[in-house]
Amino acid sequence: MEKQRYATVKVTVDVKNRRITCDPDPVKCYWVAGPENIRWTFPGLPPEVDAVTIEWERNAGSKYKNKPMFYAQGVAPSTSNSHLGDIVTAQNVKEKGKFKYAVFCFDRAGNLLAQADPEGDNDDIPIGP
Repeated sequence: MEKQRYATVKVTVDVKNRRITCDPDPVKCYWVAGPENIRWTFPGLPPEVDAVTIEWERNAGSKYKNKPMFYAQGVAPSTSNSHLGDIVTAQNVKEKGKFKYAVFCFDRAGNLLAQADPEGDNDDIPIGP
């Protein structure tokens, strides 16, 4: 059986309330058992959102690793019929722990519309049932 390559995170944006929800939160990755990478999708993305960025936070406190969970990320065609592509990661750092990231949505003029700061758990294999 081939391992699942991506954990999918559905990003929902509420521009009116300046809120972003990520499901699941935290997202869990397992670099041996899979999924080892993340694919963020944007179903129902409001048309005024012109750009979405994912930033791995540093100095987010002692609970979190002080580095990104992946070496690279890019854009792939949308799997949710969004006007923006999915954001996908590559090259898991293969280090156990919790990683903090932030999601930002901007309009065409570069104004911040909404933001959130969910987390990711990284491990080699799932523990327990």
